Amino acid sequence: MSAVIGDAWRAYERDVVPREASVIQRMECRQAFYAGAAIMFKEMSEAADAGPQDGIARVSALGFECEMFADEVGKAREP
Repeated sequence: MSAVIGDAWRAYERDVVPREASVIQRMECRQAFYAGAAIMFKEMSEAADAGPQDGIARVSALGFECEMFADEVGKAREP
């Protein structure tokens, strides 16, 4: 059985979580990461059950929201 989310978490932890983060910070970050994965799974499952038109619209809305967040994070990092 693969551990896609686990592999993604380990990459995220390695690339994003500061080395000096405490054990508690790492634990809370991991919980937030998995919570995000769980809600995305729930939303994608509901989109799949919604039928082709509604499902495509829901997935598109999820993608748009993720893009907006990425833009927000990018702008916050600009000098």
